[in-house]
Amino acid sequence: MTRTDIINSFIIKYGYKSYLEIGVENPNNNFNKVIDVPSKHGVDPQWLQLPSFGKKHNCTSDSFFKKWGKGTVDIIFIDVLHTSALMAHGASTLVNNNNNKRQ
Repeated sequence: MTRTDIINSFIIKYGYKSYLEIGVENPNNNFNKVIDVPSKHGVDPQWLQLPSFGKKHNCTSDSFFKKWGKGTVDIIFIDVLHTSALMAHGASTLVNNNNNKRQ
């Protein structure tokens, strides 16, 4: 089972309508394989090509969250530079954004 299979199984099982991927770079690796949901966003400062479906955000995750405002998302895949500091920062930002918007 691949990461994409796991993400898709959650989307189907729970009826998720929104997906966010941080650190896309090449959408053919994962983003394009994720089920098309009504709100699908990918964030990366260096996209290698356009996604087949969904909104492309050509920026860092910090820039994305500053302009995203009060948006929430059902399922998130974080695939940043694979350092513990960046993963912790990305996860913390996502949790804080989602928790603040649902209160």
